[in-house]
Amino acid sequence: MIKIGFLGAGRVAQHYAYIFRSFKIKNYKIVGVADLDILKAKELSKKFNCKFYDSLNEILNDQSIDLMFILTPSGSHYKNVKFCLNNNINVLCEKPLTLK
Repeated sequence: MIKIGFLGAGRVAQHYAYIFRSFKIKNYKIVGVADLDILKAKELSKKFNCKFYDSLNEILNDQSIDLMFILTPSGSHYKNVKFCLNNNINVLCEKPLTLK
C-alpha cells in the first residue's frame, strides 16, 4: 500500500480528492494533509479521514509517507521537492518544479 501525503490543500488538492474518491484507484492510503491555511488542511483531511499537519515542516518530516503530492504555489516547489527527494520520499509535482 502506498502512503500518500498532500502538501497543499487548495483547488488542485480538491481536484485530486475528487479523483481518489471517484475512480477505482487501489492500494493507497492518504495519511496526511498540510497547508499554510490550517482550516483548508483540516477540511481536506476530513474528506480523506487522515491526519492534518500544523506546518509544512511537520508533514515533510513524516517518514511514513511514500509519495508526496506537491500542490503548493509554484514558487515553493523546488524547495519542497528537493527536501522530499533527499529524504527518499517520491514526489508528484503538479506545476513546474522551478520558475527560474
